[in-house]
Amino acid sequence: ELDLGDGLSLTAAYLGNTTLDAGRSDGLPKGDVRWYDNTDHMAYMHLHKQASDGILRDLSLRVGWHSLDERVLRYTCTTEAACRALEPDGITKRRRYHDTVNAGLLSFDTVLSAIDDRLDITLGVDGRIEHVASDRRDATADSGWAYEAKDRGNFSEGSLYGGVDAFVYVEGRPYVDEGIVDLVLNAGARVSHISAYAPDVPGLGDVDYQWTGPVFTAGARLILFNTVNIYANWAQGFRAPNLQEVTVLGDTGSLFEVPNGELSAERSDTVEAGLKLHHRWA
Repeated sequence: ELDLGDGLSLTAAYLGNTTLDAGRSDGLPKGDVRWYDNTDHMAYMHLHKQASDGILRDLSLRVGWHSLDERVLRYTCTTEAACRALEPDGITKRRRYHDTVNAGLLSFDTVLSAIDDRLDITLGVDGRIEHVASDRRDATADSGWAYEAKDRGNFSEGSLYGGVDAFVYVEGRPYVDEGIVDLVLNAGARVSHISAYAPDVPGLGDVDYQWTGPVFTAGARLILFNTVNIYANWAQGFRAPNLQEVTVLGDTGSLFEVPNGELSAERSDTVEAGLKLHHRWA
């Protein structure tokens, strides 16, 4: 982290993880075992401007990148014991899966303050894009255990998934009597746009879909004598289907998944109300 002066700072980070030879044995009773090699890379930069007075109080710009590489070696065996020992005579099929996902993120948000710090407005935009590469190769005794490329892996090669969001959130204190009454009101809105593309999905052909969903939130809380908090809140949710739900075909371990190009976005409404008490003995 670098302090650039005048409330401006730059933070950068890299996180990496490698997990090799991780076994998955939940399929052993049906003669199925898998070995995973996973490698993760994530890096980001955050440029941050902060001020203690004036209208502009906070300004953030973030750039991020995440890469996942997963390789799976899967054995199908005649019995559970054959899978435990990986005896050559007991193996009927070997499969190699290789999936990679590269994702980029760009995010901007700012906080504005007015009316003697009694009104805060947060607004921003963020966007991300993911590119998927997927490969599968199978080998059997009939092929002399030579691996042969299949038409597709877990996902369609070259699949894309991305989205962009714009949001605003307002929180104000219309009535304040310090130490006695503090009324806080808030409201917000977000518009999310999700798009996806996957070529040559089995049974569906090219899948190309887009969803746009506005959501809203509003709430209030009344704090009395710094002891009692009475609150109520309403919030909406929006979630578009992801590539796995729409395009994956095959046995993923505990389930057999089938592509479904007719999935719709999910929406939700949540209402919450309650009372909190804070006291030295409670």
